[in-house]
Amino acid sequence: SYSVSQDKNRHTEDISFTWNVLDFGLSYVRAQQQADRYLISKERERKVVHNITQDVRAAYWRVVSAERLLVKVDPLIEQASAALANSRQVESQRLRAPLEALYYQRELLDILRALQALRQDLSGAKTELTGLMGLKPGTPFELADVGNPSFNLPELGVSVSEMEELALQQRPELLEARYQQRISAAEARAALLDMLPGINLTAGVYQDSNDYLLNQDWTSFGAQVSWNLFDVFRVGNERRLAQTREALAEEQRLAASMTVLTQVHLSHIRYQQAVRSFDLADS
Repeated sequence: SYSVSQDKNRHTEDISFTWNVLDFGLSYVRAQQQADRYLISKERERKVVHNITQDVRAAYWRVVSAERLLVKVDPLIEQASAALANSRQVESQRLRAPLEALYYQRELLDILRALQALRQDLSGAKTELTGLMGLKPGTPFELADVGNPSFNLPELGVSVSEMEELALQQRPELLEARYQQRISAAEARAALLDMLPGINLTAGVYQDSNDYLLNQDWTSFGAQVSWNLFDVFRVGNERRLAQTREALAEEQRLAASMTVLTQVHLSHIRYQQAVRSFDLADS
């Protein structure tokens, strides 16, 4: 038999689980957003790698130019300085017309200024390359093809339209904008889920040592629904805010696309100008 009484000494044991269905849905959406944020960080890393690669290539060729030219610049500076001193001596001795000597000296000064500017521009190239490679300052190293220069111009085998398509597919800025647009769309879903009624599912196993109980161990299952009625007044504002965020992300993506296409066209123009400048410099 059983009654409402209980033993003087008793102990109880129980284990229970609670699961919020709404929290599970929100966690799933937040996990998708975090995955997109991780992809954004990888695209930013890829962009940094591209920039470092480009900077290293430019610094490499500057060092190659420096090692080829600096050995020629210093003797030229000495010769121009000696010629300038001789011209001044000739001028002082009235061996040539003063105006002619001054014109000659001005040309020599222009040459000296150009040579010194060239030396100043090239003298720090190796230090810059050392920093870009992550080496300790002052670390000695040699470049492979300084002694065997190759001046073969690379041929551009793609059209402007193909470059535009590749840029729209591969540029990290555009991929980051697409991921940001997905994050904005997921934020809208999360806001709507947050306003839905919350459902808590519970389950537990219980045990009591009281001998007066009819059943000393039992299990229980339950469900609880809760809803903040004031969330009804937030639906319109949240929906408009979500639509604004998505529209803003779309406009940012379009603006980034136009920027990338502009950069492609400008790069193509600079490449053509660089080819003409190289031919002129070679001549």
